Amino acid sequence: MWAVAKLYPRSCSKKALLSLLSSASRLTQRRIHEFNSQEIGNMAWAYATLKYRDDDFFDSLAKAATPLLPHFVAQNLANTLWAFASVGRKNDAALFYAVAKQAQGIPDAFKPQEIANMLWAFATAGAEPPKQLLNAFVETSANRLDTFADQGLSNLIWALSAMGVAHRYAPFCAQIAQVLTIRVKHLQPQALSNVVWAFANAELRADDLFYVIALEIAGIDPDHYVATNHSNLKQNQRQRFVSARAAQLNHQECSNVAWAYAKKWI
Repeated sequence: MWAVAKLYPRSCSKKALLSLLSSASRLTQRRIHEFNSQEIGNMAWAYATLKYRDDDFFDSLAKAATPLLPHFVAQNLANTLWAFASVGRKNDAALFYAVAKQAQGIPDAFKPQEIANMLWAFATAGAEPPKQLLNAFVETSANRLDTFADQGLSNLIWALSAMGVAHRYAPFCAQIAQVLTIRVKHLQPQALSNVVWAFANAELRADDLFYVIALEIAGIDPDHYVATNHSNLKQNQRQRFVSARAAQLNHQECSNVAWAYAKKWI
């Protein structure tokens, strides 16, 4: 199933995919006791990637995964929680707690994307990881924020804000803001929306980041702002349109951006 998820839609039609997933789900549930940690993690990731929610299937994965967690590597721990959160599962507190407990012993083994995925999963599932794990992830991330992908950084700050813990790590969040300020032009519309929402929701200042994102959404070259300073922009310079990012935002993203700027500046 991992290969199918990697190759879809080139691998088969949607009708054939649904039939395959249904059959594989039933077979997996019957033989789940034969699966090892890698196989469980791959199955969870594949079904979530293909956006196929089968609660009986995920129940069986959760039950089988728990006693095998000591054998899970960091990637499998992260992929498993990401998968359960991605399909909208909300009643897996025992699994999330068990994964967090296992992750606490190996925080440095997690790659940047895996840390972002783990925290995103907790926030999306409406859970909060133990403080010890949060502290460890923040500590190990602070020294390598420049290695996080743009999406990973936006997921990281969104997760901390959504869990209501961003204020505990204000210096760390300020570091994220600094890195994002010079990456704004590379952020996807959803990431732009999530970032401003996250800082406004957490009531954390990120003035330069907010100015640059405003310029980017309006279509004004943010590089020029960074090189000069927003207070020195001339009227003719504000006409240097480079994109129409505002038109790329969907309704929810527009609403989040408007709310964030209203909360921050009005």
